[in-house]
Amino acid sequence: MSDWAEDEYRKLIDELPLHDVSSATARWELAEHLSELQQPAEVVALLQPLVERMEKDDDFRHKLMAHDFDYSALRSHLDFQAGLDLASRDDHTNASERLQSAFAMNPENIDILIAMYRMEWTDEWKEDVVGQIETVLEEIDEDIEETRQTFRETGNGRPGRQTAIRDLLLANFYNQYAWLVSNTEGDYDKALQRSIESLEMSPGSEALLDTCGRCYYAVGNLPAAILTQRKAVELTPHSPPLRRQLQLFEDAWLDANPGKALKELPKVDLPIAKASSSELTDRQRRLGVVPPDGPLSFLDR
Repeated sequence: MSDWAEDEYRKLIDELPLHDVSSATARWELAEHLSELQQPAEVVALLQPLVERMEKDDDFRHKLMAHDFDYSALRSHLDFQAGLDLASRDDHTNASERLQSAFAMNPENIDILIAMYRMEWTDEWKEDVVGQIETVLEEIDEDIEETRQTFRETGNGRPGRQTAIRDLLLANFYNQYAWLVSNTEGDYDKALQRSIESLEMSPGSEALLDTCGRCYYAVGNLPAAILTQRKAVELTPHSPPLRRQLQLFEDAWLDANPGKALKELPKVDLPIAKASSSELTDRQRRLGVVPPDGPLSFLDR
């Protein structure tokens, strides 16, 4: 349905004026889809008019902000994709400027930093990017410690809900650390351990499984990487990034084991498992986002 969906988005974009919220939404959602398909030039073509209009027209920007559009995120994503496009055409000077601008606008998007790390243009560039990675990792460690301290000091209220919120926050920070290190450099064993802990706190997440697969790949455990990534793909089977990463792991194992087929992959015991429906419901209940008798119990009444 991908081609059909793109045609429908483009129909909205072509037929509606730029200032129409539905047109803007179509541009943003299609841009996200094309980003996953690694088509940066197409993303730039979609977002450039939108961002330029937001920068020139205060009323338009405020209207979009009222519909949950984040200008900084849009500007950052435009610069990120423009940087990738320029890099693909070997325009290193302009690409580096756009990538640095993208990360400055949205430093929480560590995928920008990972892309910068993989562009080994000069020793100076690499040294600067590694320095930024180290700074981000230090900030994540500080966030982890601050979260632990905060929940040690707040012992009142509903312990079950507080524990669930703490676990979700820590799982996110552990995942950020693990994803950044496993895609760049650092303590790969620590990254894997934090990824596993994030899944223990928030089981059944394809994003966390995707990170865990990458961590296994980073430490050289290809069978575990493949099996973990397959779990992620099972949860979101049509995700281009998840499937690309699975292909990367499978190709690496086949290259390392000439003459063998994937069906001969050795069995491994993974310390993580997909959450059962009861585990997920229990977590939601502690967060107060489902009725106390279950997510759909109100239908019985």
